[in-house]
Amino acid sequence: MLQKILLTEIPKVENSQQKSHTIKSNYLFDFVKIDALDALIAFEELQILLGMMEQQEQIEIPIIIFLPNQSNLIETLTSPFVQASYSIFEDIRLNIKDDIIVNLYLRKPSIASKKAFELLVQQNKLNPFTKTMFKKNVHVYNTDDCEAYAYIANVCKNDDSSVNKLLSLKYLNFFYLQCVRNGGMYGMPLVGWGLKDLEQCAFIAHLKEYFHKVIFVGAGKEWVSTHLILSEPIHFSIA
Repeated sequence: MLQKILLTEIPKVENSQQKSHTIKSNYLFDFVKIDALDALIAFEELQILLGMMEQQEQIEIPIIIFLPNQSNLIETLTSPFVQASYSIFEDIRLNIKDDIIVNLYLRKPSIASKKAFELLVQQNKLNPFTKTMFKKNVHVYNTDDCEAYAYIANVCKNDDSSVNKLLSLKYLNFFYLQCVRNGGMYGMPLVGWGLKDLEQCAFIAHLKEYFHKVIFVGAGKEWVSTHLILSEPIHFSIA
């Protein structure tokens, strides 16, 4: 059952003062853009990212993608996911520390990607997580008085079935890797969910199996969510 927690109990990742650089245009011009619809179908993660952006009031805020440790320029630029992202977003920046690419900043979905996303919605082909979790045309006001609720001390099973489930469900895999790569925490916009709906949501139940803390921040006289924070991912031992 969800329980109320203090805002000071929400975990934070230390700021490592990384220096951000924009990918130079001469690199980007070498990318061959694929059709936006094909990119969204090939990478469900991109559907999730567009769903996140639909939730944000401030469209200039980038979505951050955390990369594997020690990713260099060539590894990043030749990644199929990064190249597909260039077909979806008009502004892609690299966040670099000590000549190592730590993460990507993605902003400004293209007109083509928005049309492709809407087509997936109309054809009922959007991945189930994005379709269910990201509500459209929902606004939360007076967020100065935020409150947080959480599932904490979740019992996470470290067994073969858990590994197989994590590998087979793209959204679980995506959030788990992002959390691990960001020092054990990952946050995202999640707007318009009440406490009862969150407790009954199957996707949230799945997240509880892989993260020891699942936290919801929200506001309002009748509380509704604004953000989801995942923390303390389960550690899988190698048999």
